[in-house]
Amino acid sequence: GTVCNDYFDSNDARVACTQLGYYYHYTYSTGFGGYGVGSIWMDNMGCSGSELSLFDCPGIIGSSSCSHYEDIGVRCYSRDFSSCSNGEIRLWNPYNTTSSGEGVLQTCKSGQWYSTCDRYANCYTAKTACKQLGYEGALYYRTNGGYYYGY
Repeated sequence: GTVCNDYFDSNDARVACTQLGYYYHYTYSTGFGGYGVGSIWMDNMGCSGSELSLFDCPGIIGSSSCSHYEDIGVRCYSRDFSSCSNGEIRLWNPYNTTSSGEGVLQTCKSGQWYSTCDRYANCYTAKTACKQLGYEGALYYRTNGGYYYGY
């Protein structure tokens, strides 16, 4: 069965990914991955984010007033426990493809990878990181505020 998008939020996505054995959720949206068939088993979800299963969350289980165009989709990914050396940087994305030349800028500290905050990032940050990684420069960089091109 499927889950309806009514009241489904990032807390519900976190629980769904945890239930499936993943550490993080990346995104959720209606119709992501297509529409389901058969029964819609869950509706009006209200997880706090700390539950281990969607069945532990408040909501309507076993019936729904939704149609399959309201099915929710979730993309989950695992935490990266690969080792690193202090000061090392990389471009990482949740699909574990670090060779694509794009991704979240991460730095290594005390043997663990940490995402870099974009608060003070600018075109020079992107250009320097790309050059350190062996690229000629940065085509663009993206923050929560949007894409910035031509660096």
